[in-house]
Amino acid sequence: MIADEPTTALDVTVQKRVLEMLDAAVDERGSSLVLITHDLAVIAAMCRRVIVMYGGRMVEEGPVAEVFRRPRHPYTHGLLRCQPTLDNVTFDRDALLPSIPGQVPSLTEMPSGCAFRTRCPRAEAGCAEVPPFERAGHGVACWHPLRPADTAPPAAAGEGVP
Repeated sequence: MIADEPTTALDVTVQKRVLEMLDAAVDERGSSLVLITHDLAVIAAMCRRVIVMYGGRMVEEGPVAEVFRRPRHPYTHGLLRCQPTLDNVTFDRDALLPSIPGQVPSLTEMPSGCAFRTRCPRAEAGCAEVPPFERAGHGVACWHPLRPADTAPPAAAGEGVP
């Protein structure tokens, strides 16, 4: 079963019912669910594996808990940092959540090499030459992936926030 943005613009009560219906339909049919969404909390609640895409390409893939706890791709790390948590939300009206700098490129004018390179803090000159390929294991398509020592986990999956 494929569900493309099934919970977009729904309040949390309706969202929960839709997700329960999808889960029941998958169980009833003994099938799998491909869930296409921008909602990382839905992914954390519903999925075992995740594929993170940028510019129409896979940039990271693996078990949800592993990818959310130890992102390897700078884009995945940036997405997770942008999620509101008790650690990064203040009562200061002028305070901003972390964001990923730069602009998303047009799909008709993608940069050469790595599509994320124009926004990536780890990009080097070689990133403009050849698109990165997926690495084995916890798959990441990046010439300069993050290592566990590079960053603390943005948030622990399964603790209310992805």
